[in-house]
Amino acid sequence: MKRILLCIVSCLACLSALATGQESDVLYYRGQRWWLLARPADADSSLSAALAKNLPGDRCKSTANWGGYVGYWSIRDSMLVIDSIKVEQLKDGECVDTTLPNSFIKQVFKAYEERGTVVARWYSGTLRLASGKMLRYENDGWNRNYETEMVLTIQNGIIVDSVEYHNRIACEGFDFESLSMQGWDSLQQELRPILKKYPQLQDKERIFFMVSDFSVDPQGNLNDIAKVICHAQLDEKLEQQIALEFKHYLMSIHPWKVLYINGEYSIPQRAWSIPIRIIPK
Repeated sequence: MKRILLCIVSCLACLSALATGQESDVLYYRGQRWWLLARPADADSSLSAALAKNLPGDRCKSTANWGGYVGYWSIRDSMLVIDSIKVEQLKDGECVDTTLPNSFIKQVFKAYEERGTVVARWYSGTLRLASGKMLRYENDGWNRNYETEMVLTIQNGIIVDSVEYHNRIACEGFDFESLSMQGWDSLQQELRPILKKYPQLQDKERIFFMVSDFSVDPQGNLNDIAKVICHAQLDEKLEQQIALEFKHYLMSIHPWKVLYINGEYSIPQRAWSIPIRIIPK
């Protein structure tokens, strides 16, 4: 049993390693410091390439900051403005914070300078700002949510709309991310009778379930799962039947952990890849 649980945990860790949560830029708006869950400078490919080319070559990078820099932004007269860029440079074997000179910004962003200020005219779309406690995290870019978020709509660097959200935990309950080893043990035991119904699985080392598009209510009831896929190298019809049984099992769990995020109820993980090792007789 312990070997099975370790296999599950290690497989999930490998899947998570395919993507990494990224360090945020910073934006000052309405007298408050916000985490900026995006990299506006990367929205234009030529600008992003010029920035990467001119940044110090000895800057420290990591899987949490592939670009090796943090941008500091503000809103001035409804315009998105870049104020400064910080990097960490290697000095005496340590990474030390360095604020690049203003002349660096004016050189790289010279096409967007207006009366001494660099306005992000290249950017159109939405930007998500965040503050407070983190409520949800996925190991993928800026795929996370906080207690307070603001969504800015931008057209050619001008703020045309803003909506503020106050997020919260609506219901405590079942959550794959927070399962203990005992929880995984219990999950395996509950799944075992389902999987043993299919003799075709006896020679399989493991199978995978891909699960996404959940519908949930504030009381922790799972109303539907739009996508449940079984990968077991079996007949397609049989895989669909196994997937349906797994869906029924997940929907029988109550309550689920539910978050109220940006006006909608959801579970913490929007999609899962779940490896299940087949237990031999």
